[in-house]
Amino acid sequence: MSRRFNITGTSIPEKHYMADVSDKLEQITQLIHQDAFVRSFCAGVSGSLIPGEA
Repeated sequence: MSRRFNITGTSIPEKHYMADVSDKLEQITQLIHQDAFVRSFCAGVSGSLIPGEA
């Protein structure tokens, strides 16, 4: 079975495409502490943190 994008729950590396974002965690943490993000409530990306202007 080929891998696919998973947008509904826990990703399994053998079944789903994965993205390593570990190098961006510090930047994301800083944005959260600065309240410099917005929540997205669009279908497929519900609850995702998206950089915004503070």
